[in-house]
Amino acid sequence: MNDPLLKQIAQAVADQPEKLNMSSWCGTACCIAGWAVILAGEQGELDRLRKDNPGLVSARAKVLLGIDTEQASSLFHLCCWPDHLHTSYAYAANKEAQAAVLRERIDHFIATGE
Repeated sequence: MNDPLLKQIAQAVADQPEKLNMSSWCGTACCIAGWAVILAGEQGELDRLRKDNPGLVSARAKVLLGIDTEQASSLFHLCCWPDHLHTSYAYAANKEAQAAVLRERIDHFIATGE
């Protein structure tokens, strides 16, 4: 698992919470998968994947993060987050609060792999 990249994602979202959007398919640059591709220095690849097949953004992020398909699903899809984090994100008052929940989600993922 690429812990440094996961931590970079959490920090980037904390620095730019307005660019976070976990409710959209990961073809956007604003979900965890999109952030992984951008922060790995592959903006051009992200643009190409988004145009050709947005579903491939998640596949590329999975490789960059060194995680398997089950882990990717549990990290990239809000509905697969632990209940307390999913609920906290859904009811967050603003983007800053959502970014804080995302950081907690990433910390949980690093600690548990799920």
